[in-house]
Amino acid sequence: MVRNIQALPGPARRQRRLTGARAAVGALLLVLALLVALTVHDIFFAASGEQVPGRLVPVALTTVSSTVTGTGSLEPANQASVNFKVGGTVSQIDVSVGQQVQAGQVLATLDPTALQDALMEAQANLQSAEANLQNAQDPVSAAQLAQLEQQISDAEQSYQDTVAQVDVTQQQDQQAVTQAQQSYNACVSQNGSNAGTACAGQLSTLQKAQEQQQLDGVGDKQKLDQAAQAVTNAKDTLAVDEQPKPGAVQSAQASVISAQAAVQTAQQNLADATLTAPVSGEVVEINGAVGDVVSAGSGVASSTGVTGASSSSGTGAASSGASSGASSGSSSGSSSSPFILIEDFSSWEAVVPFAEADAAKLQPGQQASITFAAIPNLTITGTLLSVSQVAQVVSSVVNYDATFKLLQSDPRLRAGMTANAAVTVAQASNVLAVPNLAVRTVGGTTVVDVYSRGRMVTVPVTTGLVGDTMTQVNGDLRPGEEVVEPIATLSTGAGLGGGGGRFGGGGLGILGGLGRG
Repeated sequence: MVRNIQALPGPARRQRRLTGARAAVGALLLVLALLVALTVHDIFFAASGEQVPGRLVPVALTTVSSTVTGTGSLEPANQASVNFKVGGTVSQIDVSVGQQVQAGQVLATLDPTALQDALMEAQANLQSAEANLQNAQDPVSAAQLAQLEQQISDAEQSYQDTVAQVDVTQQQDQQAVTQAQQSYNACVSQNGSNAGTACAGQLSTLQKAQEQQQLDGVGDKQKLDQAAQAVTNAKDTLAVDEQPKPGAVQSAQASVISAQAAVQTAQQNLADATLTAPVSGEVVEINGAVGDVVSAGSGVASSTGVTGASSSSGTGAASSGASSGASSGSSSGSSSSPFILIEDFSSWEAVVPFAEADAAKLQPGQQASITFAAIPNLTITGTLLSVSQVAQVVSSVVNYDATFKLLQSDPRLRAGMTANAAVTVAQASNVLAVPNLAVRTVGGTTVVDVYSRGRMVTVPVTTGLVGDTMTQVNGDLRPGEEVVEPIATLSTGAGLGGGGGRFGGGGLGILGGLGRG
């Protein structure tokens, strides 16, 4: 069967096409309206039952602080381990354990007999050395000088006597020659040509007189020379004896210096036989008793059987309340134990080890808050005095001891108490800050999540000081705005990190600039 199909008129076909196009545009407009409605609803109205993945914390202008902490122990600021500087036998102990003493107070004494003898011997040696120096500087005594000067005087007198004697001899010889010459001349005049025979005797006498004069002249010269030399020798002897010998003087001076040092040492040793308190405080240990022999710079070297911690009435030995540092037997005291230990409990120091990373941030003068495990609700401010240059390694952990001076005391404080120190090592005041956990990094950019008008807005920031709980931030943030601090117990994929969460990962988000007034 064949149907007749007739074509529709032209206007009818156009109307049908127009109706279909209008329907398509209307559907598209409806879809767009729904999308806009959903977008506006999502922006300005929170979804029913939607929860913020964390805690909302207001952005605030505050103080950001960075603190390092450590735990150590309490020690008296002033304590002294007192030992005798010389060895000897203890003759007296003037204090007891628990007694308060003042700086300079006598604590104990040694038998001074041997030390006094040593001082007397040193003083005698000094006197001898000084006498030797005097002799070296002035080698001629007054008596010796008088004797030498007398020798010069005697030699000069002898010379004068010799000169006088020579003059007499010369005069006599000259007179004999003159007389013999005159006699010979007279004979020659009387006898003329027979004078040679007649005057032979007078000529012989003249010749003998002349020979004698020559002989006496030689002898007189020798006598004068000898007398003059005796005078010179006497004067030279005096000059030589009066002149100090440089080598002898230097040697004598060295001996005097050595003897003086020996006297000073002996005097100091005698003074050191009396043990005095270098600081004021309480006697907490006495490790010795009367009759004990001590060595220089240490505790008891040997014992007579009296223990360092035993009670001793009248001798001042340690009472039964002595600390555990005293020996409980009759053996000699330990070299590590002082003879007397004094501690001043009026001021305190806390010695606290810090991890190496924290110790590097410490500087002398920084303030610390000191708390004590044994005394709740007590906090004392301390000042950092120093940080040890030498590390303490315990179980492969490197620590450095820091010493804090407590700025006040408390009667409840005791030596050895556990002390906790918190030191503020960096601080920024009146800065914009958010919780540390609110800061995160997305694609290398530091951001925080601001909760505004029911939506999270990811805001880039730059950070300053990172404190203990807060971080200094700069960026498009205003005080009072709320940022999201994640809760550690949030399930994986529901939080602010990574790429799986609704508000995390992937970038800063298309709504980063929307929804904030």
